[in-house]
Amino acid sequence: MEGRDFSVPMLGNPPETLPIIESNHSCLPKGYTPIDSLEVKWHLEEQGNLSRMLICPAKLDQNLKNKIEEICLKTWKALEILDLCRIDLRYDKNDNPYILEINSPPGLIPPEVSMSSYLPLSARAAGIDYEDLLKKIIYIALKRYQETTN
Repeated sequence: MEGRDFSVPMLGNPPETLPIIESNHSCLPKGYTPIDSLEVKWHLEEQGNLSRMLICPAKLDQNLKNKIEEICLKTWKALEILDLCRIDLRYDKNDNPYILEINSPPGLIPPEVSMSSYLPLSARAAGIDYEDLLKKIIYIALKRYQETTN
């Protein structure tokens, strides 16, 4: 697929969408396939200019943002996801969206180890530091647990 590539972090029950991340494959070195492969995520993003490779928040017009969030919310509900996830989707050359994968749970690597771990990256863009992100995740799960056991 040749279109734009997004990662959509979601938290809560019902979920809220954190800032959407766009992978900018146009800045990949020659010879790399324009996908978020192991080499791209763990070598280039970590060693390269992160702000060029991962755009967070993604530059989206309101219609596209709403469409992405609607697709991800429908996916969340259809798969009965709880608490948190990251949904990766990509558009084809005709602007048709395709879900690539659901990461539940998504990576939560602390910033002192990785600045490109997607959920913490998105949380930082929303003004949520790593410690508060973890507290928020724990609170969300605890609240859900308490509601189902009462």
